[in-house]
Amino acid sequence: MNGVPASSSAAEAAAGDVLDERIVIDGGHVDAIAPRLVNDEFRTLFKDSRTSDVVWREPTSVIMHLTSKGKETIPDPAGGLSFIGSPGDVYYSIPQTQNPEVLWAGWSTEAFQSTDIKGDFKLSLDKVEGPGSLLVFGWSPFGEPLMRFDSRDGLPDAYKVPARTHEHANWVFTKEGVYRMTFTFEARLASGEDVSDSRVFTMAVGDVDPSGVSLPGEDGDTGGQTGGGQDGGGGQTAGGGSGDGQTGGGGGEGAAGAQDGGGDAGGSGGAQVGGGTTGGGTSPNGGLANTGAGVAIPLGVGGAILFTAGAGTAVSLHRRKRQNASAAEATPGSFLT
Repeated sequence: MNGVPASSSAAEAAAGDVLDERIVIDGGHVDAIAPRLVNDEFRTLFKDSRTSDVVWREPTSVIMHLTSKGKETIPDPAGGLSFIGSPGDVYYSIPQTQNPEVLWAGWSTEAFQSTDIKGDFKLSLDKVEGPGSLLVFGWSPFGEPLMRFDSRDGLPDAYKVPARTHEHANWVFTKEGVYRMTFTFEARLASGEDVSDSRVFTMAVGDVDPSGVSLPGEDGDTGGQTGGGQDGGGGQTAGGGSGDGQTGGGGGEGAAGAQDGGGDAGGSGGAQVGGGTTGGGTSPNGGLANTGAGVAIPLGVGGAILFTAGAGTAVSLHRRKRQNASAAEATPGSFLT
């Protein structure tokens, strides 16, 4: 059983409200990873926030396309980008502050109130299949990466996300090609029931024709859903490992689910991954961007503490590095038809 009492205040949807038509999205603002209740079932969905009329989609129906406009080269000297690679290495980036020329992907738990769950959500990256590696991170005020997910040192990576949070980070793909990413959201509902749902997300990176990219379940592709349902049931569940720092809570969801902020959003924290960026939604001191409520979440000294605006609470942002740092790079995969 993977449901909640009908009296729950979480925003629910009917199954018919979740679209499953194949679609390619290569620009605009999306909360790519977002939990929601659908017919009392806990689901990890794709929240398409490109317009004020938010559309909820099945993750396995969406091809996100990070086009060649996101292509970057590590300078010489590499400076603050040395953790990505060596001078001259090419990578593809979705910056944490919006670049209108590329897709702006984040995640959201805004469909739930803090009273709907006990504690926080846990968001984990369980698996990456593709030609290269995936890094998802923010910046400390001193230009140090605050890593959330890093497929190079072994998976799963997981960390805590409060309810009502809307967040963006830097996404870096080290090679051009097609990636399959398995993400899981977990929570303990107010009723005490543990729930989780794992879904596969597809990202075409670089000079790739998305019309030739297969989705899980198409043409014999067996990627599909990798779990879901009650915690301890079938499929993958999130593990421990790195990336277990917490993020600050977001504010209330606006009419669009999230609105791009105005003004200078460059932030002063660290090196800039990606080209020139515009739009709002970043902490003025670096870290991970929170948007949707017009509330900036500043990072404390060295990025060690994140203060939740309006709540007066502080949560640790330390990242525990896993011991198997020599683990192999993500498994290459081909999803072109």
